Amino acid sequence: MSERPNSPAPAQIVFKDVVKRFGETLIIDHLSLSIPRGQKVALIGPSGSGKSTVLRLIKGLEAYQQGSIEVAGSLVSQKHRSWHWPGRRPATVHRVGMVFQQFNLFPHLTVLENIAEAPQRVLGLSPEQARDRAREYLEKVGLSHKADAWPGKLSGGQQQRVAIARALAMRPQVLLFDEVTSALDPELVAEVLAVIRVIAHEQQTTMLLVTHEMGFARDIADRVLFMESGRIVADGTPQEILINPVNERTRRFLNRVERRDTETLAEWPPAIPPARRTLIR
Repeated sequence: MSERPNSPAPAQIVFKDVVKRFGETLIIDHLSLSIPRGQKVALIGPSGSGKSTVLRLIKGLEAYQQGSIEVAGSLVSQKHRSWHWPGRRPATVHRVGMVFQQFNLFPHLTVLENIAEAPQRVLGLSPEQARDRAREYLEKVGLSHKADAWPGKLSGGQQQRVAIARALAMRPQVLLFDEVTSALDPELVAEVLAVIRVIAHEQQTTMLLVTHEMGFARDIADRVLFMESGRIVADGTPQEILINPVNERTRRFLNRVERRDTETLAEWPPAIPPARRTLIR
């Protein structure tokens, strides 16, 4: 688990009385939340509880009807943002990286090109600088040898690791993971979680992870939020929420979650050599 700072870090994500509806359905119910810079937060809870919507609101992919959201010192508009690289871009677009359940790689671009595209178009890097950065982060996720491969030739686990490298290449201040192992075969889950484990332990980036991997959440999170019906029902350390939960609803949820043995992560083949595990901050 990440070490806790001696003094509280400034808030990097702040929700104030946020309400989100889809039509008449209330998805986020007057949510107020503050997440300090550098904190690693796991969001758990039943399907439909609003976990993924919280991430999408932070990224600016969803509209909301009430309250305010501030990320990395900038307000996130209540309106859904639709933007294109050639025109004006939201101020927070490069500050927040997100890895989705589906890999969303461009099939007509090579692995290297997929990672280099956004740094070049959004951050204004030269083609050479963008490619160099892409190679750097491919090495971090153990896929340097796949730089010229097409996404369709990779396994699901490899594609998700490319998606993680693509998010890291923007060097975001906030990194969001939305159930990134849910679309993977069970035997591929460990390699993706191993990459995220390295990022969590070695980078100072603020991270929010929606996950059903409870053992994994215990290992990397500083804080766990249990959500239900668009509200935070329980908020505490992994020990308080996952091991000794006081909240009865949390206990019932944890009893239903399939527990996987994530200790096998340590036995994952060394696609990321230990000597190369220092990520750029």
